[in-house]
Amino acid sequence: MEKIFVGVVAGAADPEVVHAVRAITDFIYYAHFETHTEESLTNLEDAWEAFHKHKAVFVKQGIRESFNIPKLHSMIHYVRSIRLLGSADGYNTEGPERLHIDFAKLGYRASNRKQYVQQMTAWLERQEAVRRFEAYLDWLEVSQRDAEETEDSSDDEEPEDDVEIEEIEESEMATQGSLRTTRCTYKIAKKPPFPRTTIETIVSDYGASNFVNCLQDVVQYAVEKSRHPPVPPVNGNTSIPVFKQFKISLPLMSQVSQKASLDTVRAIVAKPARGRHPFIPAQFSTVLARESLLSQTDLEGIGDLVTGGNPLAGFTVGQVRVIFRLPSEYGGLASLAAHPLAYVEWFTPFQVRDEHVVKSRGHAISFRCGAAT
Repeated sequence: MEKIFVGVVAGAADPEVVHAVRAITDFIYYAHFETHTEESLTNLEDAWEAFHKHKAVFVKQGIRESFNIPKLHSMIHYVRSIRLLGSADGYNTEGPERLHIDFAKLGYRASNRKQYVQQMTAWLERQEAVRRFEAYLDWLEVSQRDAEETEDSSDDEEPEDDVEIEEIEESEMATQGSLRTTRCTYKIAKKPPFPRTTIETIVSDYGASNFVNCLQDVVQYAVEKSRHPPVPPVNGNTSIPVFKQFKISLPLMSQVSQKASLDTVRAIVAKPARGRHPFIPAQFSTVLARESLLSQTDLEGIGDLVTGGNPLAGFTVGQVRVIFRLPSEYGGLASLAAHPLAYVEWFTPFQVRDEHVVKSRGHAISFRCGAAT
């Protein structure tokens, strides 16, 4: 709106008024510059000096008694501030208006209305001291919480010295018609953090409701296949060594990245709140797994699956509920004891999309017992 001020007063007001209005308008427009040069800053100073030279006309004509206005006083610092901090593009003197209530009205109301300036000053200093102390307490609380979370997560992130690296398999993967060798490994703690977990805990806390039946079926299958002497049945007194997580190196996919990625599979129960420790939700990783190892014939047919068939053939999705080793009494079953095992709740298998089916179907949980290593 100020762009019309000079045109409004020109020829209708005292020449001194016109000079003052033009000077303050020039100052406002120079202050709006996004970038400044020495010339523009000099013009800004000249406009400010011209306004001060002619502003007395408003006092002479009884329009104002004085110019003790904080916003006018702040304008004398513009040139120095711009030189030190950069242009004032986007700055508005109305920005701190909200502080008038906090610093003036509330301070005045807290006084006894006598010598209120000193009382308001003391009140503001006390408010600032309280805010500084609150900021310190917030910083201290965050620092303690970070330290506690680091301590809590120390068991999750196993140190390299306490991790064993096992070679899962060495297989040939087909990529765009050519075969290349990909070595997959996994890392897991040498000692399980929960070496004597009861069956009851696994069923209740880990949600592995069918754990006993599945483990018993797998053990029985291994006994029959290896002609191993009968082993004690799995029962409520059986203690299971349980892990929190393991890390697996995924095959290199040159289409995605030139670096092999490391994926972490977790099966961690919820941790209730205790004292200052907040509640930590459970973590049960969802995995895309291959149902069985591929033979050389399967490998040669991967290209056909990707190009013309179902690219998800042989894969299924499940949720890992428990990562464990066989108890010591089953150590003789070499086929199962060589690697840690996982109890996985499989979702319904993938299906080729039926274009005639409009309504989508959710995945249900199914229990299919088998050894996942």
